[in-house]
Amino acid sequence: MKSFVVLSLLTICVFMANHASAAGKNQQVSHKILLSKTDSLEKISRDTAITFLLSVLEDTGDQEQKQIVYNRLAKLYERSGMKSKAEKAFKKAVNLADSQKDKYRQIFELAYFYNKVERYDTAKVLYEQLIEYYSKKEDSTNLGMVLSSYGSALDADGQREEALKTYYKAIQLLENTEKYLNLGASYENIAFINSELGYEKRTIKNYLNAIKAYKKLSERNNLAAAYANLGVSFKRIEQFDSALYYYHKSNEIANELNDKQLLAQNALNMGNVLSEKGDSLKAEKMYRKSLEIAQSNNLIYGQYVNYVNLGQWYYDANLYEKAINFLTKSKKLAENYNFPDQDILYNTLAKSYERLNNYKAAYQIMRMLNAYQDSVYKNKKHKELMELETKYETQKKEADILRLQKERKQEQLKNTIIIIVAIFLILILAGVLIWNYQKRKILAQKAMLASKEKEKAQKELELQNNELIASSLHVAQLKDFSQEISDRIKALKPTVKKQTHTELENILELLNQKINDEQVWQDFDRRFKELNKPFINKLINDCPDLTQAELRICMLLYLNLTSKEIAQMTNRSLRTVENLRYRIRNKLKIDKDINLVTYLHQL
Repeated sequence: MKSFVVLSLLTICVFMANHASAAGKNQQVSHKILLSKTDSLEKISRDTAITFLLSVLEDTGDQEQKQIVYNRLAKLYERSGMKSKAEKAFKKAVNLADSQKDKYRQIFELAYFYNKVERYDTAKVLYEQLIEYYSKKEDSTNLGMVLSSYGSALDADGQREEALKTYYKAIQLLENTEKYLNLGASYENIAFINSELGYEKRTIKNYLNAIKAYKKLSERNNLAAAYANLGVSFKRIEQFDSALYYYHKSNEIANELNDKQLLAQNALNMGNVLSEKGDSLKAEKMYRKSLEIAQSNNLIYGQYVNYVNLGQWYYDANLYEKAINFLTKSKKLAENYNFPDQDILYNTLAKSYERLNNYKAAYQIMRMLNAYQDSVYKNKKHKELMELETKYETQKKEADILRLQKERKQEQLKNTIIIIVAIFLILILAGVLIWNYQKRKILAQKAMLASKEKEKAQKELELQNNELIASSLHVAQLKDFSQEISDRIKALKPTVKKQTHTELENILELLNQKINDEQVWQDFDRRFKELNKPFINKLINDCPDLTQAELRICMLLYLNLTSKEIAQMTNRSLRTVENLRYRIRNKLKIDKDINLVTYLHQL
């Protein structure tokens, strides 16, 4: 859930402590005993703890105790994956609250639950109730805590700008309080958003503020994680020494806490930094250290990532058999656990087989890569479709309720109007149909012919555009192949006689002449503009200040190429392509809710 994971369950505990009602001394003791026994039973079996709490509900008539039991039951149900039962239990706890403070404390817990199960619209409604309540009470501390969680719901639901505003409001309210967890989480969530937008300096500044807040907590888990995230940010801007420094700071705390997962992650990140610095031997050592921790503690994903990194390391070292050994292990884990981002694994494995002249195995791996990429694309589209369908159904139900309420009030009036209008329309329609029958028939035939011609022209345009894409991709592949041949020839030069050096240089020059980037792109631009003249004219007319690079990105997006494919074709990084897309959106002044590709197709 993106930045939502930054807010730990400790937020809820702090919030509940703020609102603890004043009960009798004996009653407080009984509640403590109840919760302690529940915790002990959960260590044995979660089902046992649930059974115990259900028996307490049957035996007790105390409303406050029932509220506590339902609250605890809800959390146990949630951890067991029983979302429906958890929701009902949380709602019971809300209904049993005997004061406004207790009621809104329970509403906060319910909103937090909806946030975790990705029902953001419902969560936002509850958070807005809480914001209204604490604003009227002028309770700035609890308002700040609610805003901190509300921001995560907005962010997870795609409302990034609103999320940022909400986090900044939370910080203003919490800065002079002792709610360091929420304050740090707000800074860290802002850092996360800035990192995704590519603003690394802002990211680093906010991580440092988060660290400043987390240092005041007795619990150090959040501090260790923030140090690690700060290391990642410094790596992105290639300040490798700073990155290593903060990874070591994170490790110091992780060792104290015996947090094996963070230790494995930091070792992996340090390996990546050392690899970037060119210290390959130390990098391999850190990868192996990370792998050892992951294996010792059954961290499956950690094992998978380190197998991939070690495979890549041995491939770069020209030790292809060792590379295949590690990559095969990572492939097995990826298949068993359906891990994401398997492209590098398959690609490196295929190239390793190719270097060993095992072209059959290389071909089989490339087929697996294509199948994996197809499945990822289909799953992504299916998920998007399901999300849209869910939102549509929710909106449709709400609209239906409003429509039914309105229809009940105006039923008689509407029926009368409908009958009068229907009779009037039938009379007019009958006259028009008789008078215009032959004319419509002729127009329909002409329209059908025109539609077929238009469809034929559209198909021809799509075919030519597809040929243009295929040609461009082929040229990009030829360039990669040419570069590989050039590298091999350069590697051969020291091993051949000096008399042949001139001939090798001539071959290299010939390869460079045959694959001319600028000529290829000039041909691409010319052919695209010939095929899609109305689109280009409209685009340039709407936004004359687009650069040649931005205009070319628009062309490739219009051809339905992904950012990854565009990066491959234009020899740019994926991040550079994403930044170009962001600048294009700004120049075209496209609303944040509108898809860029859809907008271009509608020009």
